[in-house]
Amino acid sequence: MSAFRPWLLFIAVTAIVAGAACSDEFGNKLSGFDTDDSEQSLDDALTGQAFLDVESEHSFIRVQAEEGGFSVLTNSNGLFRLPQDLSEGEWEITASYPYFHPVSQAFSVSRGLPTKPLEGMVLPRAVEFSITTNGSFFTRDSTLTITLAAENVSTEPVILSSSRSPMAAYALRLDGVTLAGGLFPGNTDEAQDVLLAPSETKYFELNVVIPADLPAGDYLFYAILTTDLTHPEYFDPSEGTASAFNESLYAKLDSAAIRIN
Repeated sequence: MSAFRPWLLFIAVTAIVAGAACSDEFGNKLSGFDTDDSEQSLDDALTGQAFLDVESEHSFIRVQAEEGGFSVLTNSNGLFRLPQDLSEGEWEITASYPYFHPVSQAFSVSRGLPTKPLEGMVLPRAVEFSITTNGSFFTRDSTLTITLAAENVSTEPVILSSSRSPMAAYALRLDGVTLAGGLFPGNTDEAQDVLLAPSETKYFELNVVIPADLPAGDYLFYAILTTDLTHPEYFDPSEGTASAFNESLYAKLDSAAIRIN
């Protein structure tokens, strides 16, 4: 489990203008799939598949039907299963994941099952993050400066919205464990939005004082703009299912490798 220790560090964020088989504490019904199980298959009419464009890991995509009140999650292969005994009639489901455009599909249900196989849904990437640092080797108590680039790689405008500031967040991870920071919005109750026009890139600078008690090692550094207003469960620092949502982000984000001595 990641260790979220915001008290260890100081961040200055400046925008540079430059053109599961588990209980869902959010009250949704999960799919019954283990989101880490790669052995599931398209074996019945209730099973569908959703993919993140240009990604190889597709877990924790949310697939929901608002009118029917159900919500399920994909496993690492993007597979999900609809609830049994769906009511007769027309249905529409929407697949969503942070930093990707949602995709919907409609289908008919007869005798509790879709009348034809569900189509695969591919979510186009909306925003891509990249990171550059002011070096590769650092000592504890030194300052690590990161430039975070947020690029709209789609043909539609994108609005990233956070309920708290700063919305820029980072994590330092050693052997897959977060030892400093965390991909969560800041503690200031001030909403923040970032609008990206098609093909637009905006840059954000983060200055991080490396905590004195971090063990030496080869770290991966991650940074994003949090979007807890549109995808709240993915940016919740609480334990349990919420942390699993947040953990799913790391497999899909760019990172920078640094050495701390």
